Amino acid sequence: MSIFPFPGIQHHAAHDIGHHIGHRTRPREDPIHGQKEREELGGEPYSSEHDRKRYQTRIGDTRYPKACDHTGKARKQLRAHIELDPVSLRHKEHGPRIRDILKRRFPVVFIDEVQDTGFFLARTFLALFSEEQVSGLVVGDPNQAIYGFGGASPSIFDDFEKLSGARALKLTLSQRCPKAVARVATQLSASGHTVEPLPGAVDGFASLVVHDLNTPKLTQQHANYMRSLLHGQSLAVIARRSSTANGLRGELVRDEFQGKSKAARRLNLGVQHLLGGDPREAFRIVETELGRVVLGDERAGAEALREAGISPARWRAAIFGVLTNAAKCVAGESWNEWVGRVRAAVKVAAESVDWTDDGRVLKSYMVCNKTGNSARLGLIDVAVTSHWNAADTIATVHKVKGAEFDTVVLFVPKATRGKCPSVQWWSDEDGGEERRIAFVAASRAKLRFVLCLHTSVFEAMKQARPDFLACFAAPVSMPSAS
Repeated sequence: MSIFPFPGIQHHAAHDIGHHIGHRTRPREDPIHGQKEREELGGEPYSSEHDRKRYQTRIGDTRYPKACDHTGKARKQLRAHIELDPVSLRHKEHGPRIRDILKRRFPVVFIDEVQDTGFFLARTFLALFSEEQVSGLVVGDPNQAIYGFGGASPSIFDDFEKLSGARALKLTLSQRCPKAVARVATQLSASGHTVEPLPGAVDGFASLVVHDLNTPKLTQQHANYMRSLLHGQSLAVIARRSSTANGLRGELVRDEFQGKSKAARRLNLGVQHLLGGDPREAFRIVETELGRVVLGDERAGAEALREAGISPARWRAAIFGVLTNAAKCVAGESWNEWVGRVRAAVKVAAESVDWTDDGRVLKSYMVCNKTGNSARLGLIDVAVTSHWNAADTIATVHKVKGAEFDTVVLFVPKATRGKCPSVQWWSDEDGGEERRIAFVAASRAKLRFVLCLHTSVFEAMKQARPDFLACFAAPVSMPSAS
């Protein structure tokens, strides 16, 4: 078996081989496993009960390469195989039979983006590769292991290298990064490997911009300035956290709800997301509330709906009904009146999927005599979404992983609660994940990488990391809002 750990490669080695069986997965963990199974398989103990529950309940979406997705049947067969857990493969009675089926069905296995593989799924592959009849190719980059919240870890490479007959082939030549960006990426390389650009790579640009925004809320002038940094055709403005990216998109939402009802407060935020240009988040918020009311489970998924006899079409219609009613603007309406109207909309929507009112669930939509009689007025901050071109990408680092752009702007807001990149990016406190996230951000750039730092972060980095800042051109200040 060969293992290819690499930083910043544009075209994955596995793709060049041709037809392959593999997987690309965001963090996925088997919900049945707990502390005992994790320790039996050689994993570190969970640091807390919160972490244990988080690993057990987080379910990501699995995607498959086109090469192995010839038919729906083949896709289902592959999904069924790779979702087996390591405990099944080592089961005294059934384990040998399961392994025999898998090694005959998949004698050669190629895995791409292995650094994104969760703990238990990784143990499944390790058990499969331990069979003499199974060989394969594992491709990934330990510097891009940024899904630690789902159990993924760069240590997976060490586990594969320990397998009998494994050979590690280091790939450090970047097909994407220009020389200037490669120098920045090397500074952020948690593995310590140098990111080497192609011999004929262009020089490229590494730019440093300093801003004084206390919140990531852009004016038209700010947005236009960021667009002026574009070198090439494609632009991505990215951030570490969703709240920052939402602000850069112009989707800052203010929680101005006046009342006691937590359920109504959530729906009000859903309305603001809808009006702010994020219908997906609005849909998710309302779906969570309907799951609580109808099924008694805020995390109810497709399987729970099937068991309840609720078709996807009816469920979507119920959600749409709540959203449209909650988003209506009624002149002179108070918060208490809006809560009453939303409660009625939720009841109608729930009854449309055969729910029966038990007289208890909807009590969470209570009025508030102290503040609820105030008028329900301006709810949305003015959006700046129109200042971006349709082709521009404004997202989190996690959402652009695997993508590439001519120009990438990493926006770093004012540090809070002592969490400053000048320390976090070079700290092992979180297993080095913050550093790897910064690496992923920088290595998306094909021509120009722009690091946009808050002035406080810039000053701290000048003191702590002058060698890193030396990779950039002289800093410039973002224009102040007019």
